[in-house]
Amino acid sequence: MDLKFSLNNISKYRKMKKYLFSLVFMLFVFFSAFGQQYGSYKDARDGKIYKTVKIGSQEWMAENLNTDRFSNGDKILEARSIDEWMKAAKDGRPAWCYYNNDPKNALKFGKLYNIFAIMDKRGLHPSGSRIPYKSDFMNLLQITGGDKVSTFGDLKSKNGWTTFGNGTNFLLFNLYPAGFRYNDGKFGGSELESTLFSYCDSNSNSSYLFTIYYKMNTELDTTCNPIMYSPSSYDGSGYAIRAIISDVKNYVSYDFTPTFSYPVWFDHNLPVLGKEINLSDGNIDTDSTKHIGFLNYSKNLWEFSINNKMVSFKIISNKEVDSRRECVFMSGDFKIITRTYAFSNSGREVGALYFYFKNNLLKRTEIIWDL
Repeated sequence: MDLKFSLNNISKYRKMKKYLFSLVFMLFVFFSAFGQQYGSYKDARDGKIYKTVKIGSQEWMAENLNTDRFSNGDKILEARSIDEWMKAAKDGRPAWCYYNNDPKNALKFGKLYNIFAIMDKRGLHPSGSRIPYKSDFMNLLQITGGDKVSTFGDLKSKNGWTTFGNGTNFLLFNLYPAGFRYNDGKFGGSELESTLFSYCDSNSNSSYLFTIYYKMNTELDTTCNPIMYSPSSYDGSGYAIRAIISDVKNYVSYDFTPTFSYPVWFDHNLPVLGKEINLSDGNIDTDSTKHIGFLNYSKNLWEFSINNKMVSFKIISNKEVDSRRECVFMSGDFKIITRTYAFSNSGREVGALYFYFKNNLLKRTEIIWDL
């Protein structure tokens, strides 16, 4: 009797364990499908594994470059002292350093490099990847919402910035304020600024600085300053670098556009207090926004305009995340996420809409949600 009882318990335990494992797996799949996903890339030079993120047609590093050698394995000079840093610039020699010469800073900030490291023909980027051009950053901004404070918040890390400067990192770009090294060898900008070295579009012998930073008097400076250096005019400063791992294979572009006319069902089925989602025109008090989504009450489905066609979406999640209302809409391989907050008792919520195809972000845009 005891043996039979024990065998029954073992059998029940195994069934319960199998059930719990299946439940956990299904929950993982269910929730992981909602937003951006980190990928990974192993640098063959030193075995370092970098997080990556797909945005539009490109897969970016989601952290700064942290290597001490070129693509062929040649070591790059570590310039620890002020004299070493300044001499490398004077001699035209590639060099790198940790911020404040502290190896602990590499965990978040990666390394800082001079212009001769990024311009060297041996290649600073991992095999198969490339250094971005100015146009790559402009494309990134176009996809993620333009030169706006809210865009930068989605790109910036959740911590590491000075007071009121932290972001949401909703797009998983995870941009830390890595600071920079001045031409006199001193350091600055940590917690205040993130500047990424890249190439200019038309001249491989000059560079471009993509800068996002905090200002004490304005929470954020929303200027991305193009600063072009050539090796002959280089002032000796050092900055962080991101690489583009690859172009997304079999990338499909979909046009997520507003519709200027109401669907046929709109006048007949929408109650007076209907729900709609509009593109923001920057003025919450006007009605000149462009309609992009309507709740079809007869079908109990949301309809959004994709390639000038109204596509039906089912809302599968509606919850509060980071003090914002987050809604998830699904239609086959398409996914839309809205993150909004109530605006001063106006009966509206304002925020951003994120349009995905197969978990790849295609477009982020400012929206107004009429309640």
